[in-house]
Amino acid sequence: MYGIYSSRKVLFPVKTFKVWREIFLDNYILFFNLLKTKKVRVILTAKRISGSYRDPNGQVYFDENNKIYRTINSSMIQTYKKMKADGIINASIDAGYLVFTQEISSEELRQQFDTPYVLQHEKIPYITYPYEWSFHELKAAALFHLEFQKFLLDRNYTLSDATAYNIQFIGHKPIFIDVLSIIPYQKESLWLGYQQFLEQFLNPLLLSSLKGIPFNSWYRGSLEGISTTDLLSTLSIKQKLNWRILLFLTLYQKAENKVVKKPEEALKKIVANQKGIPKKSLISMLTQLHSWIKKLEPVDKITVWSDYADINTYDNQERDIKAQFVSEFVARNKLKTLVDLGCNTGDYSQAAIEGGAEYVIGFDFDHQALSKAYLRSVAKNLCFLPLWLDASNPSPSQGWLESEREGFSNRFQTDGVIALAFEHHLAIAKNIPLEQVIMWITSIARYGVIEFVPKNDPTVLQMLSTREDIFPNYNQSSFEIALSKLSTIINKEVISKSGRILYEYKRS
Repeated sequence: MYGIYSSRKVLFPVKTFKVWREIFLDNYILFFNLLKTKKVRVILTAKRISGSYRDPNGQVYFDENNKIYRTINSSMIQTYKKMKADGIINASIDAGYLVFTQEISSEELRQQFDTPYVLQHEKIPYITYPYEWSFHELKAAALFHLEFQKFLLDRNYTLSDATAYNIQFIGHKPIFIDVLSIIPYQKESLWLGYQQFLEQFLNPLLLSSLKGIPFNSWYRGSLEGISTTDLLSTLSIKQKLNWRILLFLTLYQKAENKVVKKPEEALKKIVANQKGIPKKSLISMLTQLHSWIKKLEPVDKITVWSDYADINTYDNQERDIKAQFVSEFVARNKLKTLVDLGCNTGDYSQAAIEGGAEYVIGFDFDHQALSKAYLRSVAKNLCFLPLWLDASNPSPSQGWLESEREGFSNRFQTDGVIALAFEHHLAIAKNIPLEQVIMWITSIARYGVIEFVPKNDPTVLQMLSTREDIFPNYNQSSFEIALSKLSTIINKEVISKSGRILYEYKRS
């Protein structure tokens, strides 16, 4: 987008000559007044990322080239100068904690943003949210946060908050993205982000580890995480008596409750005792939390699809045919990014990478399968990020003005998509019309592979064994007609004895 620009701000967005003409005719007096002052020029404009509105120290923007900029407001300038002088930003980047960040020298950009300092960040391939992560991904992010805190404290810096949204993943590796959350450490200061760390990292992990309850739906419905009060209400008396629970959660919550019930009395005590936490004690606290979280594992509950990659209705030869089909599909179309719907433990995501894909995002509903997929990505060092998804209810745009956290369709557009052994879970299990399922899958990418699973397949027969068959239009002919309306079928191959078929499409 381009705009008429004064020395202070962009006045009018301009996309076409027609729009320019209308703006000129409607605003010609203002235009010529600006022209007289020689303060009018046409430059590139940028749009603020909606989720960055909370930070008073600076906001994040992106332009039409997908470059990511961060402004530094007047309240942060002195701190930023100190950070530069101490070299803490470069040290954090070099140590692998902070996303690559550099200061921009462009005078035009500084004028556009009306700030003396503009930073440019490396673009994260895909923004994800903690309610989309598997248990092991949230665990990895929590450990990463604690390690970064200790790294900063060793250099007399700390983090001003502990929000999980400041951590993103590039493949399976976590990275910190909010440089303005790094601030100088004040002697014996409190851990400012402690409550946030509990709500957004520890409490969700404990919910899954102690109670066997996946945190994702709860977290998505409460964007600030899971409160300590709510978590404690789910625990048994025996669990509450665990010394770590008592130390890190119960005692803290009691202190918080006193502040809520008797704020004046609590304030007097705070004023009377201004001592904070010595750095040595704070580091010890971080170390204990790190040791505790590192040992946490989700409750091992048997799920329907967690062993699907090993125990399914087709043999090893059929599995190999699918993997080869995916690998050749990626190589032939030179696809760099790919979405794998129903990725399970990641067999075909890995096949896509072997075919030349540089980045694969997998989605699945089964928590155990996702954990196995993530651990596979770590063990084999794959650029593969598996995420939790209820495809019948994808992550919506939500938060403030329903735009603070962007929905699934706004964030996951890729070169290619594969949906293997997937469509029948929506069309049969969720009663979603087959043509709508195909429309949704093909909207993700121009190139794709969709597996059609016929009614006589053992998996579908099992799904229909306890319910009425109300799907007269669920057949190969209807599938092909629906797919042909939206794209060109490039290739198809029968890959199982039951008649499963892989369809390669290209959307026009």
